[in-house]
Parts: sequence; structure tokens; C-alpha cells
Amino acid sequence: MLLRECGECGKEFRTFPSQTKKGHGIYCSRKCANKHKGLSGPQNPNWRGGRYILGSGYIGINVGGGRYRLEHGIIMEAHLGRPLRPGEQVHHRNGNRSDNRLENLELVAVAAHARGHHRGRIPSKWAKAKCLNCGQEFERYAGWVKRHPRTYCSYKCYLAALQRNNRHACFRCGQAFVAIPGRHRKFCSAQCYRAHRAEHRQYDPITHRRIPV
Repeated sequence: MLLRECGECGKEFRTFPSQTKKGHGIYCSRKCANKHKGLSGPQNPNWRGGRYILGSGYIGINVGGGRYRLEHGIIMEAHLGRPLRPGEQVHHRNGNRSDNRLENLELVAVAAHARGHHRGRIPSKWAKAKCLNCGQEFERYAGWVKRHPRTYCSYKCYLAALQRNNRHACFRCGQAFVAIPGRHRKFCSAQCYRAHRAEHRQYDPITHRRIPV
């Protein structure tokens, strides 16, 4: 352990040599290391004016109380003299989200804004598939076709194939029924299942307890 003097209050304290090699071990406590801790706004030396660029490219502005708002919305509201309504959005004409000059901002409706930014259908994300029931060719997302190669063009075709390929006979009454693939059902209903258990119920002659079927 090394004996050093705090760079803030001058108090002597002990620290490890490995910390001094890393450039640490200058202050005796966290309070001395960051005496401005807990201060917000311009009182904090790390204050950068309350304006920063988000990961999306938009600029956020500190409006007080720990809350941030988008700068282009504030500029448009100041120009209109009123808050933005629920169905309104601000569009950047040149596509630069950090260019918040008033001549670059345009007030548009939500639907029109979405249509303006929509890239349209991307052909590389679609693939052709063939319905296993009717044989009709149709297009579907390539990722979906890759995960589920056995696909159908509609829910109606899926139900038709389900009834055709997954018909079973009830173990008790012999009635035909449709079961979901992967579930090994023996009975057409819960009534047949309970009746089968009651008919084949057996008891131990010594303990008089029921023997599981």
C-alpha cells in the first residue's frame, strides 16, 4: 500500500500501487473525486448546453426537469405559436435530421409523412412458395418461407389440409375426428376419455384402492 495525499482536500490516504500505475488513486473518496456530483444544468462542469445528438440523428434539447424534447418540434411550435396537434409531424425536406433550420422544416400529417419515407416493397425480401393444398403459387416473406417451407396460401387451405391429413378414429366409440398435428389423441372428446376410464377401472383386492389405468 502507498501513502498519498488527496488532490482535492489534501488528506493522506492509502492506495494500491496498481491504481497509481493506471492513473487512479488521486482522491481519497468519491466525494473528492467528483465534488460536483448531484449538480444539474449549468452548475455541473460536464454541462454541454443541454443539446445533444441522438443515435437516430435527431437533436434533443433539455427543457428542464430532466426532460428532453426534439429540437425540430420546438422550432416548429415557436413558428406556429401553438403546440403540435396529435395528427401533425415535422418533416426535414433535405433528409438531414440534424438540420433544423426553419426553411428545412415542413409541417405534415402523420399519414403523408409515412408515405414520404416509405421505401416501397423490397423484392429481395420476398420469395415464391407453393400451396400444399391447392398447388397455387404465391409470394411470401423469404424468412418465413425458410422457417416454414410447408406453407399454405390461406387459412382456408390450411384447415382443409388439416382435416384431410390428420383424421383419427376414437379409441372408444370409433368416431372419426381431427387432431392437431403433434398431439397424440386417442379419444374424440373428454366424455369418451372419462367413460373409457370408468369402464376399465380396477381395484386392488387387498388395499381396495383404485389401480391406475
